[in-house]
Amino acid sequence: MAQRSILWQIVRFIRIVLLVSTSCCVVLCIGFAIYTAVFLGTAQKATGKVVQLNERYNSSAEAVEYAPVFSFAAQDGKTYTVSSSTASNPSGFAVGDSVTVLYSKSNPEGARIASFLQLWLVPMVLAIIGVVHGLIAGFLFFLERRKNRKLSNLGQFA
Repeated sequence: MAQRSILWQIVRFIRIVLLVSTSCCVVLCIGFAIYTAVFLGTAQKATGKVVQLNERYNSSAEAVEYAPVFSFAAQDGKTYTVSSSTASNPSGFAVGDSVTVLYSKSNPEGARIASFLQLWLVPMVLAIIGVVHGLIAGFLFFLERRKNRKLSNLGQFA
């Protein structure tokens, strides 16, 4: 009986950790989504060209990924070369590809390629993690409530 009690304490602890994780993911997801939406609302557009693919080693996936490096001319007349913060394998871009670039007048070095994945990857991943953790926490809560109902029903007949 003591082992079952310890097991349910562990389940409760895991549920709490998952709920905290869900909350953090939701807050971060909303923050990154707002940041991206504000960026999209204020960004300038330019046409750029992919000039290189930077190889990056992703230790968690144990794979090489490729981040596009692109050049574009901003409204100030200067040419900027920027490496994307988002990498993938296979690369969604090839050297020589023409791309639409979004940038802030005050920070052209922070330019981003105007593609769904380049703009929304972080909020999307955070949302998926948050939903999965929330569903698991909800399932654990359901199991715990079911166990408590069974125990209270047994107490009525004793």
